Amino acid sequence: MQSEEFPGEDEHSIAKHLDSIRKEITKLRPNIEAICDSMNRTVHTRERMMEKKSTEEVLGLFPFLKHPKLLLHEVELRFGVNLERNLMSGLSRMVDPIFRLSSGPLLTNVMSYIEDASDKTQENGLRMNAALLLLPALFRERENLLFVVDQVPPSPTPTIVFKGTTSPLAADDISVCVDGIEILSDYPGMDITLAVECIFSLYFSLGIEYPKALKNFLTFMERYFMKLSTSDKVPLPVLKMYSQITALLLGE
Repeated sequence: MQSEEFPGEDEHSIAKHLDSIRKEITKLRPNIEAICDSMNRTVHTRERMMEKKSTEEVLGLFPFLKHPKLLLHEVELRFGVNLERNLMSGLSRMVDPIFRLSSGPLLTNVMSYIEDASDKTQENGLRMNAALLLLPALFRERENLLFVVDQVPPSPTPTIVFKGTTSPLAADDISVCVDGIEILSDYPGMDITLAVECIFSLYFSLGIEYPKALKNFLTFMERYFMKLSTSDKVPLPVLKMYSQITALLLGE
């Protein structure tokens, strides 16, 4: 039977592609290009298979979603958005205004590490990472629904976990936890920006509703950084924050 999935594919070939993905991802050095090709050919089938399943069931069926690059590729396939490119583009121009609007212990914490940066490149990278963590407080929302430091996340929604540190900028390990399942741990090159991209990938790929106590932050990120939102309805606090940041940019 011809599949609606991809030209030339049928139910048998799609099943082979899915099996190939599961086998390839278990290898020490999986062929990411080959997995992406099979993902391209099976995206609609996988969407249907994810319906009405728990996070544990989805990750069991599709363990490649525990790999950051493949998780981001899943979002690009299904929603037509490159989160990595969009976040870097949107965030870079807003870092300074976010710092200027911020205050409190988290700002003091991250500044102690930023001031010790060895060069301008490292400083800029730390500032971009820190800006993402400072944003929830600007909305007076719960930052522990975005990240925790050496703690168990208080919510089943996607959360960044920093380990072995008193500061997120100096973590020995960064992982992501969703529904009590820790994923993306010990991934080389994992930093805060990549972790945030993975957070959004999980929200959208798994159809998870935003928690009320972090909704304005996530909506702001979705609309102005990730470019995932197409709705004309924007919460007033999100519009106000964007106006504040824009005003600071225009006043530079």
